Formats: sequence, structure tokens, C-alpha cells
Amino acid sequence: MGEMTNSGRKLTPHPETRSYHTLDPRDSPNPEQAEAAPRQDTAVDASEGAHKTTAALASGGSALATLPAGTAPSKPAEPLDEGERQLGDPSEGEPSQGDIPREAIARAQALARAIEVTAVPDATLIELWISAQRSFNTKKAYRREIKLFQAWLAVEGIRSLFEVDAKHALGYMADLRDRGLAPATRARAGSALKSLSKFGVATRHLLFDFTATLKLPRVPVQKADRSISADQVQKLLTRPAGVRERAILALLYAGGLRPEELTDANQDDVTVHHIKVAASAEVAVEIGRIRVIGKGAKTRTILIPGWCLSALERYRATLKPVDLEAGEPLFRAQGPRAAGTGRYRLSVRQVERLVKDCAVKAGLPSSITPYTLRHSNANHALDGGADLRAVQQTLGHANLTTTSAYLHANPEDFTGMYLADPYKG
Repeated sequence: MGEMTNSGRKLTPHPETRSYHTLDPRDSPNPEQAEAAPRQDTAVDASEGAHKTTAALASGGSALATLPAGTAPSKPAEPLDEGERQLGDPSEGEPSQGDIPREAIARAQALARAIEVTAVPDATLIELWISAQRSFNTKKAYRREIKLFQAWLAVEGIRSLFEVDAKHALGYMADLRDRGLAPATRARAGSALKSLSKFGVATRHLLFDFTATLKLPRVPVQKADRSISADQVQKLLTRPAGVRERAILALLYAGGLRPEELTDANQDDVTVHHIKVAASAEVAVEIGRIRVIGKGAKTRTILIPGWCLSALERYRATLKPVDLEAGEPLFRAQGPRAAGTGRYRLSVRQVERLVKDCAVKAGLPSSITPYTLRHSNANHALDGGADLRAVQQTLGHANLTTTSAYLHANPEDFTGMYLADPYKG
């Protein structure tokens, strides 16, 4: 029995590779048909995405022209023969395709024959996808969202992700909207679907991206409201008695680090430098640099002020020489779980609990998280006159639009106060 593609076409396993191809007249056991229309199996790099092939077909180009550079078909590409051009012709018993040119249909069918995919159980694909995520919170949220999507598919009679089409993704998002869910909730669900679909195509477990036409709802973001005041930051950073806790809080705030960026940092990622803060300065100021790995495994270097570097150095002075070697974690876990391991790295969960506990002890809300300090870094820097580009570089935002969410209006500020008085003699 063949399996169904997202578009409704049946797939049959190739006898040698056990991969799947769409059924077409050339799959017929009739030797005459096989000789008249030889198969052109082509391996396609699915990571290029369905949007490139769609654009090529829409522009009238060849489907095989979307192959990435350096990838060649197993046999030389040949012009479509007359038999291929007649596929989908109503006169040959196929259902009518309306106003779609028969050449475009033939190119699309040739593309479907060229793509090799390996169908795997949904549970296998989902576990592979989840394991590819770095953040614990992302893994947890994605797993929850995909379970809800699968439950919706079951009601619609869809048994496998391999059967999902664009109309199902759009229908699911429309159903979430009709149920009155907030834009942020719907955006999170859509992000999970997009991530899974793109992963399935990239790993050749799905034939195409069923979320290519899906647009996420716009979510108003006011990150300025997620920070705390400078006085609250001072109370939080000076309250802990331990040098380790002070160093963690200082680095989260001064560097604007994500919690996973802090836990992944090693001892050799921190270096000391001397710079002059002004051209006329005679004495160089000691600052620190820390190299972190952010989202998308992108590496960036962040400058940290002297007061933060001092907090780090006081903490590192308490470590053993073996713990300061290159490749060793910048921060280690403490307690029974870490005893005897010698190489136990601090986890994101432990950082979150540490920040919460320190906030409560300082008389601050227990809702304060590492991201609260990250948001406070951006807001306080902008309030102090920092350039938006500098904030973007520090936080590691790929798009300046993301950083601009930290901009907020001061109710006591207005543009007129910055204008020159035209009536002043």
C-alpha cells in the first residue's frame, strides 16, 4: 500500500532505496511505457526549502533547476517528452486542472518524482525535531504545541504529519483565532508548526513545507514593561552575600545575557582588556570581554564594565587552578548533585532559581527572572543615551526591529524641548 502525500498523491517505496516517489505512468510495470519514459531519479537538497522550487515553477522554469550548486541528477536532465506534457490532460481521463497550463503540471510532477523522502513515524520525526532545540523551555513549549496540533488533526481525520497540507495549517490557525485565543498564544503555536515543518523538509522526512503560506499574527511587544528600575537592580545585585551569586547577577545584568549563554560560557571565554574611554584620557580603564554563543549558534563578543569584571574576578579567585583551565565551565553547580562530579556545569533551571531566590531575599517580586535583568540592561542603557545599534550588538538581535521594542516614551519628555527657540535673538 502506498502512502499519501500532503497534496493527496500516493507514494510507493522505491524497490532499492526504500524511499518514496509519486506514482506516475513511468511506475507502470509495462516495459514499453518504462522504455518510452525512463525514470530520472534525482536527490534534492531539501534544506533549500520549498519556496525556491515554487518560485522556479511559477516563473516557468524547470523544477530541476532548483537543485543546489554542486548537486547533479543521477542521470542527465532531458526535455519533457510528449507523454509528460499530457499528464493531467482531461482528455486522458485525469481530472481537469482548470486554467493551469499542462506544462506547469508536468514540471510539478517531475519535481515530485525528483524529490526523495523517507517517511518515518510521527513520534520519530517529533523526537528528532525536539532534540535539535537547544533551550529547555523551547523543547517544552514545542512538545506541548505539537500535541495540540496532532489532537486537532485527529478530529479532522488526518492520521499522519505526512498527510498535512497547507490548508490544514491555515485551518488550525483559523480555529485558534475563532476560539478567541490571544495573538501571542497563536503566534507561539504557529512558530512551532513552522519549525517542525521546515525541519521535516530539511531532513527529508516531509515532502514540502506545509507552513510556507502561513503568516503569524502580529504580537504587540512592550519589553520596556518587563524590566525593573535601577534602584531595584542595585538592591538585587548587592543583597547576595556569596561572591558566586553576585558574579552571576552582575554578568546577567551588565552583559544582557540569556541564561543559556551564561551557562554555556567557559573560563577562557572571559578576557581582560585596558582601553581609554575618551581620546583625552591619560589612564586606561580595565574592562572585560566575554565570548558567548547565542541563538542559532552565533558567536558574539560582549564588553563588560569594570565593576562586573571585578565581581567575576572575586569569584574566580575562590576556584581551584584546575577549575580555571580552558574549556572549564565559567560557573559550576553546587550542592549534592555536583559533589564528586568535578565537571558539573550550572544549568539554566538553576540560574532561574538563583535569581528568584535572590530577588525574594532582597524584598523584590518573585517574578524576576534572568530575562528581567536582560530587559533592564537594554532599557537602562537606552535611557542613559546608548545607541540602538550598540544595544542590538550587546543583546545579539539579528534584526534591529527586535531591539526597537525596548524603545519607550517618557511621559515627561517631548520633542519640543529639543528644538531651538526661533524667537530668541
